[in-house]
Amino acid sequence: MTERRNVPGDHLLPVTIDIPPKLDPREWNEIAGNLFNEIRGQGLPVSCGLGDADRLKWVNDELGHATGDRFLQAIETTLDVRHNSAELLASGRSFGRRVGGDEFKLLIVADSQGAEAYKKRVLAGVTSYLNLPENRQIKDIGAGLSLGMATASPDDNVSFEELMHQADQAMYAEKRKLLELNRKQRIGAFVMNEVGRLFGVSPQVYAERVRNFSDKK
Repeated sequence: MTERRNVPGDHLLPVTIDIPPKLDPREWNEIAGNLFNEIRGQGLPVSCGLGDADRLKWVNDELGHATGDRFLQAIETTLDVRHNSAELLASGRSFGRRVGGDEFKLLIVADSQGAEAYKKRVLAGVTSYLNLPENRQIKDIGAGLSLGMATASPDDNVSFEELMHQADQAMYAEKRKLLELNRKQRIGAFVMNEVGRLFGVSPQVYAERVRNFSDKK
C-alpha cells in the first residue's frame, strides 16, 4: 500500500520504496534516480552530493583496515541514513550511502541553502569524530571528507545524471583545495623545522618565539 507524508510546501509525495541498508552503485543510482524524478514531479528542489573519504589508504596502511572501516562508518552515520522513502522525503531527509570503497552518494529534498546547511552539518559531524582523543592518529594523517553538492530548482531543466556530474565536479574542486592546503602545511612544517634546526631549538620553541614577537608588534 502506498503511504503519503507531508513535506515542505504542503506537497504530498507518494512513498513506495523500501530502501535496503546495503546498496551497490547501480542499485543506488536506480533508487536515487526514481526518487529524483518523483521529487521533480512534485515541483520541489532537489540536491545531489558526492563525497570521498580523504587519505583512507593512509589510514588503512598505517592504522589498519579496522580503523579505516570505523572511519567510513562514522561518515555514513553523519549522512542521516534512512531505510525507507517515507523517512527520506519527510521534511527534507537525506538518502545517503557509501556506495564504493571510499565514495558516498547523497540525495536530499532541499534548495541550495538547505544543501549547504546539510553539507556543513555532515562535515561538522566528521570533524567531531576526528577530534575525539581516540581518533587523533586518524586526524594527524590528514583524513577527512571532501563533499560536493549540486542543486536543481523546480525550473531547472537538468537530469539526475547531469546533477550528479555537477556534484562530482564540485567534490573534486573541494579535494583540490584540500590538497593545496595540505601542501602549504607541509611546506610550513618543513620551513619551521629547518629554521629551528639552524637556531638550535625545536620547531615548537621557535614557533612560540615567533608568536611572542608577533604579539609584541
